Amino acid sequence: MEKFNKKDNITIYQKNLRNLEIIRISPEELNRRREKNKIWLSSMVSLMKKFISKIKKKEFFISFIDSDGVMLTTISPLGEKGVFVEGTVAKEEFFGKTAVSLSLKNDQDMEVIGQDHTSSELKDWACTASPIHDSTGNICGVISFTSKVKDYPDYALGIVSSLSQAVEKEVRWREISENLKLSKKYLDIISESIKDGVLCLDERAKILYMNETAGEILHVDPKNSIGKFVGDIVDFNPVILSVFKTHKGYTDREFIINSPLWGTLHFIKTAVVVRDEARNFIGAVDFFREISRVRKFVTSYIGAQAKFKFSDIIGNSPTLKEAIRISQIAAKSNSNVLILGETGTGKEMFAQAIHYEG
Repeated sequence: MEKFNKKDNITIYQKNLRNLEIIRISPEELNRRREKNKIWLSSMVSLMKKFISKIKKKEFFISFIDSDGVMLTTISPLGEKGVFVEGTVAKEEFFGKTAVSLSLKNDQDMEVIGQDHTSSELKDWACTASPIHDSTGNICGVISFTSKVKDYPDYALGIVSSLSQAVEKEVRWREISENLKLSKKYLDIISESIKDGVLCLDERAKILYMNETAGEILHVDPKNSIGKFVGDIVDFNPVILSVFKTHKGYTDREFIINSPLWGTLHFIKTAVVVRDEARNFIGAVDFFREISRVRKFVTSYIGAQAKFKFSDIIGNSPTLKEAIRISQIAAKSNSNVLILGETGTGKEMFAQAIHYEG
């Protein structure tokens, strides 16, 4: 809570409150506070305008006051300013007891009418105020409804209370929306950074998300694929569709697929089933990587540790030379290699040489 005094702020006198001294913050400070509270202001102004548009003939003022008691904005059907000018510090030391000061102090809906004001200058006015809170329950300010006593409606408190609740809900939704957008950005960064293709599908196997790697592997445009049935974007029967029949995923399975357009596609795939809170199947996430990339990674990892090449295997035995010849052929193939032999016959040397050559 900030302190205000005449030396640090602009002092003004309103024409309808001649004997009431009012402290007003500088325009620069007012703009700073509006920027700080812009999410509340934008939500409140939007709702206020909808409300005011329905009762244009009434003379009243709806305002938003921040947690320090500073009037940030006020709106009227007549387009006039209310008892408080924007930037006014609506604190008890300046105005006496008001619905605004009491609502800020007690953190609850308050109503002060006519003679209930401690300042005689406000005896012709009536006001109700309702606090608004952030997601942690801290008070961010109040919304107030002000009018002359003769025009003050019995339902004013209900209006302001409903308006403050509506503003809180709208701000919550905005915050949730912004957090979701931010989360999506992080997920996109993570998804695009990994080398696996990632495909997210709904319960009808329609594409919700596809990263760039998946698009490259499948030879499709990720953005143009969103919303399409996964079987419609490729020229083969997607193996992920088996998950939609069994509702069971799998991990690190190897698949060889024949594509009429792109030839043989060789994948290592993992499928994760997605379920809702009631355990109902609602989709799947497909992770896949080309086998060539997997082998390249394994080769680079093991090959980096390989100490032996075929040139390091020395011997003139016909059997040894034949073993080297066959191993060199195996090193250039995509097949798995099984090396058999007794302890001490050089199986490790052959294994490292094959990885090195491959």
